[in-house]
Amino acid sequence: MLSSRCELGTFLGELILVCVLATGSAVADTISEIEPNDTIATANLTYGSNSLGIVGSLSPATDQDCFSFVVTKLGVPDPSFSTSVRIFVTTIPNDYHFSLIDPSGTSIFSTKVSGPRIFDFNANAIGGLGKYTIQLAATSPSSVGSYQISIFSVADGAGQPPVIVGSGSIGGQGVANGIPAVSKLNLLLLTVTILCMSVAFLRTT
Repeated sequence: MLSSRCELGTFLGELILVCVLATGSAVADTISEIEPNDTIATANLTYGSNSLGIVGSLSPATDQDCFSFVVTKLGVPDPSFSTSVRIFVTTIPNDYHFSLIDPSGTSIFSTKVSGPRIFDFNANAIGGLGKYTIQLAATSPSSVGSYQISIFSVADGAGQPPVIVGSGSIGGQGVANGIPAVSKLNLLLLTVTILCMSVAFLRTT
C-alpha cells in the first residue's frame, strides 16, 4: 500500500520509465517457433525489418522447421565489394541440414552441417526480390535441441545493404504466429496515457 503522495509519485515515475524503456527496445523482431512449420507452405512468419530473430527447437529426430522472410530492396554494392543477406545459425546442436529456398522455389543452399554457421547470399546475383524460406532439419538424434537464427543485411565499403522485412510485416503490423506483435507506437501511447492519468491523479490529491 502506498502511504504517501510522494511514494505514489515515485511509483508512477518508475512505471513510466519502464514503459519508456520498453518503447525503445521492445520491437517484434524475434519470434518463437510454433508447429506445424515443416513445409514451405506452413513456414512460420517473421516480423520486423533489417534484423530478424528466430528461436526454436528441433525435436524429434525427424523434425524440420521452416521460416520465411522477404527481401524488398537489393541494395547498392560498392564497386569493389558486395552486399549480402546474412543468416547466422547459432546455439544449434550438431548434425543438421540447412536449406535456403529463393522466391522461385530454387534451393540456394542445401547442405548438412554441424554447429553454428554463417550463410551469406547476394540477392543481386541470385534470388532477387521476394520471399525466401529457411529450412532446418534434424538428421539424427544428435540434432535434437534448441537453436537461434539471426537474419540481417550487410554491405562492405560504401555500399548500401539490402532491405529485409519479416514476411508477416508486409502490409502492416500483424500477429506473430498467434502472438500479438508488440509495436513501439502502442507502447508509446501506453506511456502517454499513464503519464496523463498520473498528472490528473496527483492534482486531485
